[in-house]
Amino acid sequence: MRPDTVYTKTSKGVLEVKDRTIRLPRELGIVFLAVDGKRTVIELLQRTEFDQANLDDALGKLVASGYVKVTSAPSRQATDELDLDFTSPGMISKLNTEAEKRTRAEADAKARAETASRAAADAKAREQVEARAKAAAEANARLQAAAKHRAEEQARQAALATVKAQRDADAATETKARAEAQSRMRQAMAAKANADAEAIERNLLGGRAVGDQHLACPFAEHDKPIDQIEHFSLR
Repeated sequence: MRPDTVYTKTSKGVLEVKDRTIRLPRELGIVFLAVDGKRTVIELLQRTEFDQANLDDALGKLVASGYVKVTSAPSRQATDELDLDFTSPGMISKLNTEAEKRTRAEADAKARAETASRAAADAKAREQVEARAKAAAEANARLQAAAKHRAEEQARQAALATVKAQRDADAATETKARAEAQSRMRQAMAAKANADAEAIERNLLGGRAVGDQHLACPFAEHDKPIDQIEHFSLR
C-alpha cells in the first residue's frame, strides 16, 4: 500500500455509522473515524498509532465492506461530504436530507407492505366468504335435489298405489257381479225346478181325482146306451 494513498468515507459508511445501523469492531472504528479524505496512509498510521500491517488489514476490510474507498488526492467534495465530526453545515444538511429521504423511503416501503398485507388479508377473507357461500349453495342444492327425488318417488308410489287400488276395485266389482249373476241363475234354476215340481204335482193330483170319480160311480156306465159305452171304452 502506498504511503501517500488517501482514503475517503463512502456515503454508505457515513449513513450507516450516523444511523447506527452497524457496529464496527474497535480497530475498524478507529481507522474509519481517522479517514477524512485528506489524510494519507502515513498520517493514518500516526493518527491511529497502528502498525502498518494492522492498518492495512483494517483499511482492506473497510474497503471490502464499502465503507471507505481510495481517492488519489484530497478533494473539496470528499472533505465536505465526509467530515467526521459533521461540523460542516453543508454536510449536515446533506446528511439530514439523505436521512429524510431514507426515512421516507422506509415509511413508503412499510406503507406499501402494510397495504399489500391488508389487500392479501382482504382477498383471503373474500375467498373464505366465497368458499363458505359456495359450500352452502352446494349443500342447499343437494338438499333440494334430495327433496325433489323424495317427492318424485312419493308421487310414483302414489300413482302405483292408485293403479293397484283401481285394479283391485275393478276385480272386486267383477267378482261381485259374477257372484250376483251366479246367485240370480241359481235362484232362477231353483224357481224353475219348483215350478216344474208344482206342475208335476198338479198333474198327478188331477189324474188321481179322475180315477176317484170313476170309482165312486161304478154302474154309471150301464145307464148309458150301448153304443156310448163302447165309444167311451174305445177312448
